[in-house]
Amino acid sequence: MKPLTIAFANLIGLICSTQSFASEGAAGPDQSICGTAAALAADPLASGESGSWSVVSGTAVFADHTNPLTQVTGLAPGDNVLRWTIISNGLPEVDEVVITVYDPAATVALAGPDSVLCLPTDTMHLVAQPASLPAIGSWSSVGIALVDVFTDPHSFVEFPSGGTAQMIWTVFNGTCGQVSDTAVITVEECIIGVEERPTRAGVMLVFDAASRTLLLRNAPAGARTEIIDQAGRIVMSHAVSASVEARIPLNGVQQGTYIVRAIAEGASQVLRIVLDR
Repeated sequence: MKPLTIAFANLIGLICSTQSFASEGAAGPDQSICGTAAALAADPLASGESGSWSVVSGTAVFADHTNPLTQVTGLAPGDNVLRWTIISNGLPEVDEVVITVYDPAATVALAGPDSVLCLPTDTMHLVAQPASLPAIGSWSSVGIALVDVFTDPHSFVEFPSGGTAQMIWTVFNGTCGQVSDTAVITVEECIIGVEERPTRAGVMLVFDAASRTLLLRNAPAGARTEIIDQAGRIVMSHAVSASVEARIPLNGVQQGTYIVRAIAEGASQVLRIVLDR
């Protein structure tokens, strides 16, 4: 941050207890760093002057707050504004420097899961992990994708040409670098093709949305369940033994709409479920 040049310094000093340096950069150049420590670079003190560092905003621990070239640690993520104050001829003169801190642990990009959209649906909201400030994220694509807000991790997007598009979420983390992740979105005609025949009498299939658990009651030996996505693919299969009630957690199954098929003694029962978390 450059100091404000003030003319007639002696006159201003009579009516104001502080003034900024007439020369630029007295507190040193602004810095962008990856980490929480830096070396300051204020102008050297002249004979008879004394100086002192202080924190305007953010956090900082000075190794020697009177040294213009001191080491500083404990800087907070984002902008830290530090003030260098010199006492010269009995008057305090001040200048400020901005240290922008990027967290190396924030160089992470997660674009969200791959998804299948079944026509006529060709729109969705993306589900990337937001970037941690001061890092920023931005969408790009391989394939035709109309993104509403490129910097919104949950932006609305349309795929007017169908087919497959790669949605690339890139996190730019300043001096700590950048990283990308890709979610593959497929838009197609979906044919579930699941035969709906009732199971034997007494077998019951229930979905508990709160616990993301399927309940298969009164299942005979050899019964099984299958979780089928919108494209007709089996994403999970679970065999159960004879019991009054079998509890089947849907761990690892991503958000979306699915068909659950319970198969017992050659017959099946079908249940449509929606996982929203």
